[in-house]
Amino acid sequence: MAWRRSGATVRAANGRVSKLHNVKVEVGGITFDSKAEARRHRALCLFQEQGMIRGLRVHPKYLLQEAFVDNEGQKVQAIHYEADFEYFDLEVERLVAEDVKGFFTDVFQLKSKMFRRRYPEIEFRIVPAKDV
Repeated sequence: MAWRRSGATVRAANGRVSKLHNVKVEVGGITFDSKAEARRHRALCLFQEQGMIRGLRVHPKYLLQEAFVDNEGQKVQAIHYEADFEYFDLEVERLVAEDVKGFFTDVFQLKSKMFRRRYPEIEFRIVPAKDV
């Protein structure tokens, strides 16, 4: 699925074309992968100020599978998932890992399944970028 804004190709500062056609944004010293992610962060900060959530973290990392050595002696790296945000939702009294998505990649779909299996106590939320 190809996705472009106004038919223009989006290039990173290093001149490379982003495979997701997103534009990285820095706000308050934090780099976000997209404008939608930055907007969502702003909304979550307001929710925290209003006492709806607490403990907001940006880009928390979760271990999905430990590193190991296979039968042939090859080292296999650990697999991690980096969410966009983590916070405690006071309304549902639950820890939440949240991702802002414009569309789903195969890697994201696989990692989201692994995440939900390994961390059933954490609510996994996907926020469509178009809704932010």
